[in-house]
Amino acid sequence: MGSGGHGRRCATTSAVRSTRRAGASSIPPVEADAPNVVWAIDFQFDSTVDSKAIKIASMIDEHTREPLLHVVERSTTAERLVVELEGAFETPGGPPTVLRMDNGRELVCPVLQRFCDDRVGLFYIPPGTRRRFVRRQPVSSRLGHAERLRSTE
Repeated sequence: MGSGGHGRRCATTSAVRSTRRAGASSIPPVEADAPNVVWAIDFQFDSTVDSKAIKIASMIDEHTREPLLHVVERSTTAERLVVELEGAFETPGGPPTVLRMDNGRELVCPVLQRFCDDRVGLFYIPPGTRRRFVRRQPVSSRLGHAERLRSTE
């Protein structure tokens, strides 16, 4: 009985993993050959000095490497990300032609896809091919310690 129950639990876990949603790109890969063509967004995870988890959303212009968005929170939602993107899209030169991202939970959700409809093309990096699209170290790795602490207060 003990091994049978454990086996079913593993099978269920495998089934859940295999049905994980992948983002459907609305545009083929585009070269960032000018400013405001491709903006890349990603999430990283870190912790504060008191060992509390934080989530960092960073977005850059892939051509200029200019940071366009930094959201540092204990947790975040797709709705919060859309609010931040609305502000970034209203800046001079925005929105971009393409928003490039991985298949993270907040990035493949219908909320973000609906927001981007008729505004910007979405390109989801195929699972397992991330390195091919990344040219430099993410901007979020250069976030200062002070900025992390300030946003978690």
